[in-house]
Amino acid sequence: MYKDCVKLPIITLLCLSLLILSLLPQSLAKRTSLATTPLKRALPNAPNGYTPEGEVCPSNRPSVRNATSLSSAETSWLRLRRNNTRDALRAFLSRVDLGSFNGSVYVDNHSANASALPNIGIAASGGGYRALMNGGGALQAFDNRTANSTSSGQLGGILQSATYLSGLSGGSWLVGSIYMNNFSDVSSLRDNGSVWQFQDSIFSGPTQSTLWNISTGRYYSQLLSAVNGKSDAGYEVSITDYWGRSLSYQLINATEGGVSYTWSSIALSSDFQAGTMPMPLVIADGRAPGEILVPANATVFEFNPWEFGSWDKSLSAFVSLGFLGSNFSGGTLPTSQKCVRGFDNAGFIMGTSSSLFNQAFLQINDTEASPAVKASIAAVLGRIGSDNNDIAVYKPNPFYRYASPSQYTTSPSLTLVDGGEDLQNIPLDPLLQPERHVDVILALDSSADTSTRWPNGTAMVATYERNVRSSANGLPFPSVPDQNTFVNLGLNNRPTFFGCNSSNVTDLAPLVVYIPNAPYIYLSNVSTFDLQYNTSERNAIIENGYDVATLGNATLDSNWPSCLACAILSRSFERTNTTIPKICETCFGKYCWNGTTNTTTPGDYSPTLKLTREVLTEMRNRLERVESLLSPSMGNATDQHQLVASRDDESSFCLIDRMGFSTFIGSASGFSLLSPRGLQSISVLTGSTELSDFVLMRARSYMLSWSEEMISAWQHTPDDQAPLPPRESAIIMVNYFFTSINPTLPVYDQGKFMELFEQQYSGNPPKGVSWYASLNSVLGLGRLVFEDETGLHSSTMDSCGGTEGTPHVLSCLRNCYSVFTQLAYSCREVMAVQTLIGMAMILEILLDIEASYMTIGVAARLAFALGLHRAPVDSHPPTSEIEQRRNVFWSLYLLDRRISLRLGRPPTICEDDIEVSEPRTCQLLQPPHVNDGLSYFAHFVKLARIKSEIYSKLYSVRSQKGNRRAENLATLNHLDEKLAIRRESLPELPPLEKVLHCPNPVTLLSTVVLHAEYYNCQLMLHRKGLYGAFGASDHSIFETTSTESHCLSSRTKCLTAARHTSQLLNSLRESGDLSRNNLARRLSYFTLSAFFDMFVNLLSYPKDPSASSDFHLLQSISDWMSDVLTATTSPLALLLSEILQKMTQIAKDVLARPELDNANQNILTHIAPASNTMGYPVDATGGFPPSTVSSAQQPADAYYFSNSFTSHVHLSLNPISTEGLESFSTASDTLWASGPCLHSVGSFAEEESQSVRLAGGAGIVLVGEKSVQSQHQAKGPD
Repeated sequence: MYKDCVKLPIITLLCLSLLILSLLPQSLAKRTSLATTPLKRALPNAPNGYTPEGEVCPSNRPSVRNATSLSSAETSWLRLRRNNTRDALRAFLSRVDLGSFNGSVYVDNHSANASALPNIGIAASGGGYRALMNGGGALQAFDNRTANSTSSGQLGGILQSATYLSGLSGGSWLVGSIYMNNFSDVSSLRDNGSVWQFQDSIFSGPTQSTLWNISTGRYYSQLLSAVNGKSDAGYEVSITDYWGRSLSYQLINATEGGVSYTWSSIALSSDFQAGTMPMPLVIADGRAPGEILVPANATVFEFNPWEFGSWDKSLSAFVSLGFLGSNFSGGTLPTSQKCVRGFDNAGFIMGTSSSLFNQAFLQINDTEASPAVKASIAAVLGRIGSDNNDIAVYKPNPFYRYASPSQYTTSPSLTLVDGGEDLQNIPLDPLLQPERHVDVILALDSSADTSTRWPNGTAMVATYERNVRSSANGLPFPSVPDQNTFVNLGLNNRPTFFGCNSSNVTDLAPLVVYIPNAPYIYLSNVSTFDLQYNTSERNAIIENGYDVATLGNATLDSNWPSCLACAILSRSFERTNTTIPKICETCFGKYCWNGTTNTTTPGDYSPTLKLTREVLTEMRNRLERVESLLSPSMGNATDQHQLVASRDDESSFCLIDRMGFSTFIGSASGFSLLSPRGLQSISVLTGSTELSDFVLMRARSYMLSWSEEMISAWQHTPDDQAPLPPRESAIIMVNYFFTSINPTLPVYDQGKFMELFEQQYSGNPPKGVSWYASLNSVLGLGRLVFEDETGLHSSTMDSCGGTEGTPHVLSCLRNCYSVFTQLAYSCREVMAVQTLIGMAMILEILLDIEASYMTIGVAARLAFALGLHRAPVDSHPPTSEIEQRRNVFWSLYLLDRRISLRLGRPPTICEDDIEVSEPRTCQLLQPPHVNDGLSYFAHFVKLARIKSEIYSKLYSVRSQKGNRRAENLATLNHLDEKLAIRRESLPELPPLEKVLHCPNPVTLLSTVVLHAEYYNCQLMLHRKGLYGAFGASDHSIFETTSTESHCLSSRTKCLTAARHTSQLLNSLRESGDLSRNNLARRLSYFTLSAFFDMFVNLLSYPKDPSASSDFHLLQSISDWMSDVLTATTSPLALLLSEILQKMTQIAKDVLARPELDNANQNILTHIAPASNTMGYPVDATGGFPPSTVSSAQQPADAYYFSNSFTSHVHLSLNPISTEGLESFSTASDTLWASGPCLHSVGSFAEEESQSVRLAGGAGIVLVGEKSVQSQHQAKGPD
């Protein structure tokens, strides 16, 4: 519908497409492996490929044993394994928060008695490829080899702490693939390229495998050859043989799908023999001859690395797995018989456990398989009958004529079927055997019980019914409710603990942690019989499985890792008579099923995504990238100190969220208080890590880079465009824009815009993409003003429709995004820049600062491409066009500076590249007391250029290099003078203690924003004086009276600007004008920045006479800003709202202390106001013209540090964990007052020395008595 402005050459598009396709697999690799070695393989120990073959028996001939105890091999192995689980368990428990309980110490205290420690089993259910991928994601979370799985609060190490890992059907494929590849981790199996290539159907073969790719014809030839070899050797074959062989090509990293790999070869692996991995267990059900349906009490058969058999009373026998196929009789192997090896082919074992899929395999008759393959399968079906197409034939039957007669001992053939056909779709049976003493079972349920293919607890109910209500077996198992209760109470949608109170369980049943498949980031309820998945689907389901096990990386419950640890420790606590930690009591109250039931029939079960950000989960590997960039800092303390000491900017940092996104905040930002240095310093001042812990915890609960609004917006395409509103509605929004926004930021020429607007609603609307997007951006901005003026807010996701025919702001934004690609890549006209500016303004007002930052960057690049930054070269261009280009560029410049510097990031537009002159003839507004009108736009540009100079001279990377203290002080004086001159030209405001009213809201609100920008310049310029960020190794420059005056002046001016900003907003709020023209959101950054600065001052000087009034300002800001910040889905805004409330409470607690801590009380010295060497005196107004300051709000006298230097400082370079808040900073300065204000620190402790955590990346520990001489006279690590 809309034409591109410029058509990209076709070759360019092809190259871009190829590049995207080549990068796509990398972007989809969610969790990477820490392993650097190629995918390992098991032992191909079969003597003749797939064909079993007899050989001379060992001197100790194999025989059948009674299942009254564990095998001697398992008993010996367990002694090694249980001891080997301790280190992994200790490491896992050390990373989770168990309150005052120390999990590491608990493990150490019982290290001499491994049986006292938890014995963990993990069970992966059936469910085809869905079960393999979902279970694989969970094991990925439990595996300490998965990247980032050993970070604080993660679950890595549980797999290494486990003793048993069981699987059936699709779960057996997962277990089998891991062990047949020598216990490779899931990430390696997914990414290696030689296995798990599910885009290759079993009907086509491994045509896309990186190592074993063969043609489909060759694939079928190998299948037929292998199965025929077994048949020709006299062994009966079934469809399971073909099915198992096909599976192996996808699961085993070897030629011909590991045709020589046996399940018993696991026991021959040196790693397994050493007890360094859990024991794999796979199960299948027995089906007696003539049976069609498998009963609920069917005999469960177990395959372990040494043996095959059943614990059930119907057989109660085991035989050596490696000698299956031998002709046993009566429990022994006659001397006339050879010992057969190779029958226990790994693919055949996995196929047996999943024989239900034999029916799906019969679809081969509809494929291009060779006639020979089809004929061979038809012959098998003709021999066994179609009703038995799901069986696996084990003939000769190793239990033939063993012990007392039963259905499994009287036939020369043993037939097994899928382990889930008895509805026990979770392989719990081998883990419930009392001889194995399993304490806790992590039950991964990927069943498709409901009509929508989600679990409903059927597998748990079936196991309970079999063992508790059946007299045949009676294994201890905790009580569970019926399936209806599972659904009605949501137990099938989140983890639940069963058997928490062992006193209510017969015998000592293990605690079962039920972890059902649920949609977190992807609808993983794919059909059990879907046999093909592309790479994106595979990775998404695995990633969803990771979130199933971790509750979305603990997003849904930050205490989940702790609660899972409590479940693991529960039975161990009982054995060792250990008091349950308080956090565990809370966890059990939350996750244990308490016996409540609701048996009413539930309605249709169709759960929605728990985490509705699935588009960006493909980028979760950014966490690994960030951590790999920071990995050099993980060395020893000395190296770390040397690494970061080269950086002088201590207040820049990266905030890393739960998804692995890193958000860089530079020291120029008002948010730099949240840097590791800032938070550590607050910890020193308050004597508590409460704020830093809170910020870290909450940051991990958000995804900071995009909001839900923007995710839903930028995905849209031209097909998703919302219709434009009717003209009568659109003109209202357009008029609001040109009345309230365009006068102070003249992005558009109103006359030209209205010509196109009228043409839009004529019979011949403009066709360009730029116009369509421009109209939508203006409608969106007008809508935002309209909402505030009318009180009809709709900036959340509640509705996407307009109000009474007016367009919804998000509908407008989505329309813009639907053509964003054309705007960014192909449109070369000024209107495209105007559109992007409008989009950035909408995003800024919606508090989506990250999206706004990225959009304005694209606009700047396009402006450069159009030469808007250069003076016009045409000697006779139309004056209106010159003015339009100039206004667009300077509007872009304003937004670039405003948005970039709020985040403390370098602006996109470089001052050295600007040739175009500043704006001249802009629309003049008539504020009070200004006779000739005022160009607000020109004033905004002047302030922005001063702000740009402040960043360049004081905050840029270049300004931090070397010893530039004297130069920086001179620069600060120069810029302060510039600001003072600029202040004189600003329109005046009424006294701030009065309620602000103005008959012309546009001029009042523009004046307010202008003053707020001015105050923000003051804050940015003087914040270093308040925070003490001028820390230097050479303090001699500060030991002068003038420097003391400078320090006092900077702090006073910073505080005065912060207080004025707060009072300004307070006055607007009381007048009701704060809700007009989106002022609340447009001024939110200024308010937050002022809040942080007053907060720092209050903590540093709680006895200051102004502390109480400052706190009331803080409280007022927190109260009304909460509504502003929570009215959007912007994650950063929501996070800041929570931080604001927490900081207000901390400030309240500090002021409420009956006596100040010595650390604060003794370092403050009251001094009289000093004179300043700058362009005007430092008085009670902090250098501002007295006429603008209310006498009631004048700042009180200041405090600063006293001057005694007598004792020594010892610096210990012990790393301080700042996980999630990675500092790009040095660690050489202490506290906030490490700059020009730091002359000494008084007595930190009067009776004895104390250790205090200080700020910075390397984590310096200050130890001292009385007072300090110089932090840079350190005697080395202490």
